[in-house]
Amino acid sequence: MNFRIALLFSIGGLFFASCETSKNTNPQRYQINLLPKNDTKASGQIIVETLQQNKIHISGKITGLSPNSVHGFHIHEKGDCSDSAAINAGGHFNPDTHHQHGESIATTEYKHQHAGDLGNIKANANGIALIDVNIEKPINLIPDDKFSILGKSIIIHADEDDEKTAPAGNAGKRILCGVIK
Repeated sequence: MNFRIALLFSIGGLFFASCETSKNTNPQRYQINLLPKNDTKASGQIIVETLQQNKIHISGKITGLSPNSVHGFHIHEKGDCSDSAAINAGGHFNPDTHHQHGESIATTEYKHQHAGDLGNIKANANGIALIDVNIEKPINLIPDDKFSILGKSIIIHADEDDEKTAPAGNAGKRILCGVIK
């Protein structure tokens, strides 16, 4: 009888352990098709997903860019890509409204920059940019959280983000837009 009880406790422990493990290894994942804006020939697809410990991973592929070009890469405050220039997407995602445009939150500790500042992407000699960014803070995919990027837009700009000039780093026109949903 003691063997059966021990076996039941072991099975129960494994069940609960596996539930906890599956909870941590089942990330939220959103696939975003980027819509061309301002008559661009570029196109792309982005994946936004949570990793363990609430880290955000953004990956994707952009094609049709000018060879060896650099482009601003941001999260914008509104999930509206309906107009031809993506102006309806609003400004950079900035839940701490006193923050100014700055360096990428993926490469610099989040202190004074917009939460939507992701820096730049660089196209190779074939006009293809591969994106692979991990972000620890402040953004997340938690509904109704101040720093949630759900329902926000991802924008690729025509020019390089200088990571200092307000409000958007002189990154130029918005050439691709997609909503995180």
